[in-house]
Amino acid sequence: MIKSIVPAFCDLRGSRKAIIQIEIDSFESTPAGTNYVVKDYAISYDEEGNLTKQLINTKSVFYSAEKINQLNVFLESIYEYTGMSKIDRDWTKVKQGLLIDTQTNLYEDGLTIYRLTPNNWELCEV
Repeated sequence: MIKSIVPAFCDLRGSRKAIIQIEIDSFESTPAGTNYVVKDYAISYDEEGNLTKQLINTKSVFYSAEKINQLNVFLESIYEYTGMSKIDRDWTKVKQGLLIDTQTNLYEDGLTIYRLTPNNWELCEV
């Protein structure tokens, strides 16, 4: 899915920093649109150097069919999907859409969720 390229504060008191990884956990589509279950994880290392992944937030996000179609047109105008299977193409578009949404859904001060800049996010494998 996507992850931050720099550590961000990931707890309510602002005392812990970690790489943030955001994943689409599941989704349900209807003729009206798709409801996505999005989970945020803090990725860090414990005292022994082992990678840890801690769930820090879960959110349900609805995208209307119209918004999905608009995003699809945009994605197909900037990315090439030739040679990909339908499943790979659709899943790649979900990841790219998540990245674009995270980078463009900004607060008034121009920052994204977790108080990062739009360029602080990248695609990743889960």
